[in-house]
Amino acid sequence: MRTRTVLFILGLGIALIMTSACSRDALKEPSPDGPSTIHLTFTLTANPNVINATALRPTSQIKVVLKDGNVPLMNAVVYFSILSGPGYFYDYSQRCIVRSNENGVASVMFLGPLQSEIATDQDVVIRAQLETNSPGHLYKDVTVHVLRAPD
Repeated sequence: MRTRTVLFILGLGIALIMTSACSRDALKEPSPDGPSTIHLTFTLTANPNVINATALRPTSQIKVVLKDGNVPLMNAVVYFSILSGPGYFYDYSQRCIVRSNENGVASVMFLGPLQSEIATDQDVVIRAQLETNSPGHLYKDVTVHVLRAPD
């Protein structure tokens, strides 16, 4: 009887050690909100970001620089959209699609309004959005300030 009790207690001890050894709390399920595994970065600029509406249509170059890590991202699709304010892109549309070149640059020419088309100074908000396989949207906005020249 004594041997059976010792073996029984020894078996319970081993079982207790085995059950605690199987639980892992060092690994946690990642959050769906981040941190992000996307290492795609981009900058959006307007040059110049202040234009004067005169009798000639002013222009501003809207440029995106894309990098995958530190490597320029070639052939990426970028959607440029005018969210608010007057003006057009080079093809007189409010939205256009441009692919990035070998330097990771995608750019479009913004055509501002003429002096006769606006009554006061205006802000134009332009969005650049990347086409990705990610469920989230990657975009940035830039503002071009349009100053109306006096008559």
